[in-house]
Amino acid sequence: MSSSSVQKKYSEWLEKEQYKDKGGFGSISSADYNGKKVALKTLNTKEATREFVNKLKQLRDIEDHPNINKFYGTTTDPKTGNLILVLQYANGGNIRQYLRSKWHEGTFKISLREIIKIAKQVTPGLMILHKNNIIHCDLHPKNILINNGDFLIADFGLSRKPNDSLVTSLATQHGLPAYVGPQCLAHPGKKRDEKSDVYSLGTIFWELTSGTASFESAINSLAICVQILQGYRYDTIIGTPHNFAELYKKCWDYDPQKRPTTNKILETLDKISEETMNGASNLFALTPTVQTLNEPGLKNLKQTSPDDAIESKIQD
Repeated sequence: MSSSSVQKKYSEWLEKEQYKDKGGFGSISSADYNGKKVALKTLNTKEATREFVNKLKQLRDIEDHPNINKFYGTTTDPKTGNLILVLQYANGGNIRQYLRSKWHEGTFKISLREIIKIAKQVTPGLMILHKNNIIHCDLHPKNILINNGDFLIADFGLSRKPNDSLVTSLATQHGLPAYVGPQCLAHPGKKRDEKSDVYSLGTIFWELTSGTASFESAINSLAICVQILQGYRYDTIIGTPHNFAELYKKCWDYDPQKRPTTNKILETLDKISEETMNGASNLFALTPTVQTLNEPGLKNLKQTSPDDAIESKIQD
């Protein structure tokens, strides 16, 4: 598809459209175009502002990055006139679904090598967004897709440039609170920045070791906000390498300035990866140091696998 596709209408795709999913900013469906399967994200708007068009041009500049869901162009729904984004189709679902598939008979199993592999694919994707002056603002497991085994950051319905005022109005209304830093929760008018995305990334890293959604037992979003503002974080999963646990705890540090950059995160992941391959003994430091949430349904987590696996056992 050429760059001219940004403004071209592909109404013929809609005749082959297959329903897939709905989100806060529109619906997602799939279609075939000249033998190529694509994803169509229909937005709840008919107008494209200049800022929105500029953002789409930014996305096109990074469309070939292996860890970014590719943006091909735009079209409009012939029935409603709503804008449609034409995106790369991901055939493997998202990370949340992937982690759920790792549960068998009440036990979550995933290897350390697999965790680091996923982290080392998601981090460069976020890094390239930041290098292109794009803040995601809504990074969570359902927005990280899987295609042919590769992990792709997707869903830029909330992505904004750092100085865009829409960061304030949209992100605080629609961002999932479990992945929103305490400063943004405490000050709804605060603009998101790279450090906000890093907080979200750290939360995702913890979920890779637990197989569960953060604050999933909270009764509602308000309860999640209160717990985060009070400083509650989940305890380290037994069997998690000390340096990986320290990494995600730095990512969700209350002070944004203490959170690492994506470059530093990737450096740390590379080091952990090398130690994992070399069988370094310090990969398993069983010293949880963060506060455990004392909520009903909290998992009691322990390691039982002999091959770098981290397991979680649900207690009745």
